[in-house]
Amino acid sequence: MGAAVARHARALAGAGIEVTVLVPSHGKHVQNAVEEGRWSGTREGVDGASYGYSVSAESTRIDGVKLVVFRGADPHTSRFLDDPETYREAPEKTALYTRGAIHWAVEQPRPPDIIHSNDWTAVMAASAIKNIYSSKNIDVPWVHTIHLVSSPSFPWHYASEGWAGVPNIRQSVLSHDGSYTAYTSEIWDGVGGNVDAYSATASDLLTSVSRGYLEYLLSRWPYVPREKTSYVYNSTDWTQNEVKEYVAKAFGTVSRKKLRKMVVDKILENVKSYVGGLGDTELLAVAHGRLVWQKGYDILMQSVDYMDRSLGVLILGLSSGDVGHEEYLRRLAEQRPGRILMTVGHVPQMLLKAAIYSANVAAVPSRYEPFGISSIESQALGTPVVATSIPGLSETVKDIYHYDDGGGKLVGYEETNYLGLAITSVALLTEAVDTRKQSLADKIPFEFVKQRFNSLKKIRTNAAAWVDQNFREKNTLEQLLNCYEKARRISVESFTRVR
Repeated sequence: MGAAVARHARALAGAGIEVTVLVPSHGKHVQNAVEEGRWSGTREGVDGASYGYSVSAESTRIDGVKLVVFRGADPHTSRFLDDPETYREAPEKTALYTRGAIHWAVEQPRPPDIIHSNDWTAVMAASAIKNIYSSKNIDVPWVHTIHLVSSPSFPWHYASEGWAGVPNIRQSVLSHDGSYTAYTSEIWDGVGGNVDAYSATASDLLTSVSRGYLEYLLSRWPYVPREKTSYVYNSTDWTQNEVKEYVAKAFGTVSRKKLRKMVVDKILENVKSYVGGLGDTELLAVAHGRLVWQKGYDILMQSVDYMDRSLGVLILGLSSGDVGHEEYLRRLAEQRPGRILMTVGHVPQMLLKAAIYSANVAAVPSRYEPFGISSIESQALGTPVVATSIPGLSETVKDIYHYDDGGGKLVGYEETNYLGLAITSVALLTEAVDTRKQSLADKIPFEFVKQRFNSLKKIRTNAAAWVDQNFREKNTLEQLLNCYEKARRISVESFTRVR
């Protein structure tokens, strides 16, 4: 999520818009920091006792964006705000962050033109700031984006002025039948204290990262009217030129075929843990992301049984702490010697990009994906994608089955056999084009690819062009500005009704 917010902020700042991002420190050091303030106070617990806190804020500028970081100014507050584990004891970190954000906001010389929060940990801060200005008869639109619903629920006291600091004011809520007014506490309790559901109800505009995931959210909360929703696609700044410059300097070639073994060997020098190997395979399918059930890497490994023997699978994995699932993946890799290599741990980013660039095909076999950033990252480097046809992810791929200018292939949910055949077909297609070996095309298992070989020869170029047309910062900026204008109209109407 942090990367998505950074891209949003950069896109807006690049258009000359003043952007300020508020975040807890998470223990990160701020370069060239400027002191923003230091505030202390007390909160009342459900036990009636008073609990002190002390928050400080410092700011810096990055890529034209002002970043305000909230730290603990006493041992208790620091224990939470400065914890490097982002979601460890998240409820208390979020409540203290909200307190800091409130103190900072009330000292600003003018209100913001828009408030844009992302995921549940920013909901209370955004709601509190909006409510503070509303109580001063100042309308500030609030846009909330859900990247991945997590649905923690708390009693109203947690969000209230007694603890986190959200003012309990009378406000207007848009509904299917028009609108109604309610106090903040009533809206909160009306959704059982579910923070995601509260944000969907109380914000002026609910957005998500894809059309498909927004549909899922609307089915989850049918009381949210469609007219107060929208979506903003994620974007990527990955480019082929950047990778070509890197590999030419680091490996002495930009040939994808020549690079594969050199890049894989270099990766093995950099990772702490890996399992399996690629043997004498010549073609490469690559996948990258967290090693969790959601990503479907177990399906990918089993699909190797249906792939051409010349094809190996490289999974560049990041541990998520799910030891049981990671062990399952290790066993699947070991059962297919010479066909699968799975690394576990950080790979330097340029080396990661080089591996994806060198591959014949990228696999994104996810079971569940609000968007699927790895799909557009791969295509941006000219590597076609075979991905699961699920909401969100399917919006990132233009399917070669339907379009000659497509950049990948969509497959059904957990269709292991079909996945293996699709990956093989795309891999043989790209290898035949890259090496100009027409004989490889005769081995393609998908008849429609074999028959349309000449019209699909530009699949790498098409994949990159698809990203350039739809998933760059210029696209993000256009969608964001449309959302902000929509939120402004809704907020003005709601504000007028309450007044």
